[in-house]
Amino acid sequence: MTDLSIAFLHKDDRLFKNERMITMKNIIYCKDSNTKGVIDFYITSGRDDIYLFSQKYRHSIYNYYNKGILLKNAFDYKKVHGDRAIMNVMKKLPSMINYIEKTYSIAIMNKTTYTS
Repeated sequence: MTDLSIAFLHKDDRLFKNERMITMKNIIYCKDSNTKGVIDFYITSGRDDIYLFSQKYRHSIYNYYNKGILLKNAFDYKKVHGDRAIMNVMKKLPSMINYIEKTYSIAIMNKTTYTS
């Protein structure tokens, strides 16, 4: 192995790079779907990309989520400067993530506690 090459070993949901641990971040992003006028939202959890939902294409939403947003920053209403379309997506995200957590039996948000 050369000095410039980087070796990654996968162990649980962590990557080890040169024996330093890098934790995986949950990122929410959108991309164009095959259907005209529709964008798909995904969340990256560990090494998997999980489909969340689809919705009508809006330029402001696509620009905001295109490059990905960390989950911890995905609910920050201050960063959207009153854009109602993005705020509506932010309102949808917790319920969609909760559904994914129940369906795949994974923990994405740290608030995953169920009380009777």
